[in-house]
Amino acid sequence: MSIDLSLSRLSNLLPHLPLQYTRPTIHIAGTNGKGSVSALVSSILSHTSAQKPLSIGCFNSPHLVDVTDCILINESPIAQDEYLAARASVLQADEEQAKGTSSSRLTPFEVLTLTALQLLERAQVDVAVIEVGMGGRLDATNVTPSSCILVSALTSVALDHTGFLGTTIGAIAEQKAGIARDGRAFVLGPQAESSRREVEEAVERTVRAAGGVVVPYVGVREREWECDIDGVKDEGFEFGIGEKSGWKPPSGIPVEFTIPAVSNGRISALLPLQGAHQIENLSTALGIIRSLVPPPHAASLPSSLDFKALLSPQSIQNGIANVRWRGRLSWHLYAPSPSSSPSEPHRPPFPFPVLVDGAHNAASSQTLGSYISQTLSSDSTPTRKVNLTYILALSHSPGKSPLDTLKPLLAPATALKEVEVNVSVACVPFSKPSGMPWVSCVPPSDLAAVVRKAVGMSSTITSNGEENVCGPADTSLRIWTPSYSESEKAGVTLEEGQRNVWLERALGWAAGVGEEGEQRLVVVAGSLYLVADFYRLLETK
Repeated sequence: MSIDLSLSRLSNLLPHLPLQYTRPTIHIAGTNGKGSVSALVSSILSHTSAQKPLSIGCFNSPHLVDVTDCILINESPIAQDEYLAARASVLQADEEQAKGTSSSRLTPFEVLTLTALQLLERAQVDVAVIEVGMGGRLDATNVTPSSCILVSALTSVALDHTGFLGTTIGAIAEQKAGIARDGRAFVLGPQAESSRREVEEAVERTVRAAGGVVVPYVGVREREWECDIDGVKDEGFEFGIGEKSGWKPPSGIPVEFTIPAVSNGRISALLPLQGAHQIENLSTALGIIRSLVPPPHAASLPSSLDFKALLSPQSIQNGIANVRWRGRLSWHLYAPSPSSSPSEPHRPPFPFPVLVDGAHNAASSQTLGSYISQTLSSDSTPTRKVNLTYILALSHSPGKSPLDTLKPLLAPATALKEVEVNVSVACVPFSKPSGMPWVSCVPPSDLAAVVRKAVGMSSTITSNGEENVCGPADTSLRIWTPSYSESEKAGVTLEEGQRNVWLERALGWAAGVGEEGEQRLVVVAGSLYLVADFYRLLETK
């Protein structure tokens, strides 16, 4: 199924929906980081100094575990019955408008977007934070009336969805900057140095043509840990031995910044989101927050809220400290069942730490790879061997190269001299997300071939779907792919909500990698749909 990028169907249908959308809205586009930015903005606004807390709505896509978790009211997913009722009203309006015409019907994402707008309006949220699905100019979320927009923003831009958005960074940036609105601020977040000028020129040109104003992000820098602000720091982080009690994920990042419109002094906070790139996402989020406190000459914002009175250093600090964003450099402790550990049946399956991340393109994989390298280096043990196991799934996407996505993930195997890293890779399918019939996963056998190509290695197939892969410079790794029984072959394509038994088996296989007592790190990545399958497994534990 193709993706039809057009706003005509939505624009024609909007006047016929039960509720007309009027909520003050923050609109966020970008290749990577827009979900984290929306989470940061939502959390900060949820912790304002108002006597009565602000009601904040949020629409992100794709959903993670269930379709209702992409529409949040005050950080809680919308109720299933409310979602179904709103969706039914959208479908009914679409059907009535299509009668007697040859016009095409709404796409699944358009239905979801209009459903979200109906629910946010019905909840009468004080502020809605809406994340673009893909691109910007022709994305369904861009049907949001200009009169509702408080501020638009663009996070980092990279090559992704080139089959739909263009084959250059500049072309993609133009599409994403297409959410700019007349008389409104447009926050441009930090960009990769290699493409910064190209993005800036494309954004300036596009935003100016729309009548908007490009404003910079807020500079954020990492600072030294301060116990009176950040609490007692956990020293000697160790990720490795799963059976060891008291395991904790890495500490947050202490940061500082200034927002003169809110405070003349330095504002310090502890950022719990993992990865140095989250400092850039915080910079963009704070640029959005600063834009809500406009100078006297700025155009009137579509909201009766006095953000200058609502925002304070303490409220911003609390909002940052309490932000949560699942599936992006998230740490969890996983305990495999004995039956899912086929490679080492004699060994008790101790719990072990799992890092899950939705990295699905070259840029986000580079970020994940850098974080893994940093994490491997931060362990307090001076000399050690680490078993690094990836559990991967990728989706088909026009113009996206699986090879470019995987290469950055395999870099930590050779980048660290002080740590001996033994890499293993499990290639699995993910369950098909509901409402997205165009999404399909790369077959595990094809993905394994890409892994071999990425490291320039040849393989010898052994038993239980495992390969011993050898390459240059005495490097080696193991690859595991599912062995399907005859009864399973027909069900390799999983529907959402089904238990991903192949992910479960891969986690069991990862539990048996290495010798007992050795450090291990298991990473689930390559697709948010696989990450969602992991969370479904956690819910059954």
